[in-house]
Amino acid sequence: MIVKAYHKVIGDFKLAGNPIKMSSYKDEKTRGDIPDLDEHREKILKEFG
Repeated sequence: MIVKAYHKVIGDFKLAGNPIKMSSYKDEKTRGDIPDLDEHREKILKEFG
């Protein structure tokens, strides 16, 4: 249930994975890069606007 992600300042980072496992859903052991605070703010606001 522990997965790995990467942060450009911290480096490798371990975090809790999804506790619910379904046979039809592939649960990867690594995640994408961890975004910075407000990194995707404009994109998200446009989706709601």
